[in-house]
Amino acid sequence: IIVAEEDIHKTTFMCPGHIGAFEYTVMHFGLRNTGATYQRAMNSIFHDMIGYSLE
Repeated sequence: IIVAEEDIHKTTFMCPGHIGAFEYTVMHFGLRNTGATYQRAMNSIFHDMIGYSLE
């Protein structure tokens, strides 16, 4: 599935240990759960901060 030009920035990700950001121009069917995967990653990274208010 080709990603619309105005939505490509929504697919941006960075890889640990690599310099730069990457964007998908084609959405593979394997990426259909990226929202849940991203949420799980953020929960893992910030698990000790969940429930606290940060400024």
